[in-house]
Amino acid sequence: MMKVEWLDSLPDMRVPGVPGVPPQKTVGFAGTPTFSRGVPGVPEHLPEHLGTRIGTPIEERKALKNKEEHTEHQEHPKNRHGPVFLLEEWERGVASLDPDHPLGGYDPDHWRRIVRDCDNLIADFGRSAAALGWSTIDLFGFDPAGGIVAGLIRRLDGGRIIAMDDNCATYRWPFSDRTSRFARGYLENCLAQQFVPVWELGV
Repeated sequence: MMKVEWLDSLPDMRVPGVPGVPPQKTVGFAGTPTFSRGVPGVPEHLPEHLGTRIGTPIEERKALKNKEEHTEHQEHPKNRHGPVFLLEEWERGVASLDPDHPLGGYDPDHWRRIVRDCDNLIADFGRSAAALGWSTIDLFGFDPAGGIVAGLIRRLDGGRIIAMDDNCATYRWPFSDRTSRFARGYLENCLAQQFVPVWELGV
């Protein structure tokens, strides 16, 4: 009589939940037979942390790793108010201004000077102003009602900032050697008025 190996005597079991897929007979640790879902050498029940990795293409694993690293190094929301992010906010706002489409009811010539003054401020003192604690309203604040009380940009009217510290900015009048100063936090004393950045003025 032919000797029957114990492995061949196992019943033809089907893998639960996978119709028509027969189990793959493999030998696990210490000669214990195991069954996989059509993947030789992979046990039917995998630890959860391994089940998402085995059989995943290299590109997908790299993408997953990059996503995890990005999540770990994301800036905390409270840090998004620092000088770097404040400067980025100003740059985006100023870049959105169109010299040929005035906001706030300003006449075209005056509006073009406002946009040019914004560009000059960002280029000359944007980084310094953010680091020194100047606020968006200090620099770019306008009265939506058209009042003359406003931030530094409204005061320049074609002039140029020549110095700035954490207390005030000194600017030169256009076509003149005369200078004036604008104090940081000045608009905080104007409690009766509401100010918005120039890029939020209505058409």
